[in-house]
Amino acid sequence: MKYDCTLLVSSCDAYEDILDIFFELLHNYWPSLNYQIVLSTETLNYCNKYFNIINIHPQNINCAWTTRISECLKQIKSKYVILILDDFFYTIM
Repeated sequence: MKYDCTLLVSSCDAYEDILDIFFELLHNYWPSLNYQIVLSTETLNYCNKYFNIINIHPQNINCAWTTRISECLKQIKSKYVILILDDFFYTIM
């Protein structure tokens, strides 16, 4: 499947405990999401019951957050990228 847009979720290994909650809320509030989903962490290989997640890791696990995102963006082939952070929880007000 060719994707015109990728959802890039920026995280880190230390935030592994919030990923299930994040993706549960993403599924609840964006059930029709059909973009490729990429998760950027240092070393974590995360799987989720709702989404097929592509895990991308930096060559140097001790690199800066900005370097990790830059390396990740080079591997994404879609025309558009939506960058979101894992600790921004979705809610309806």
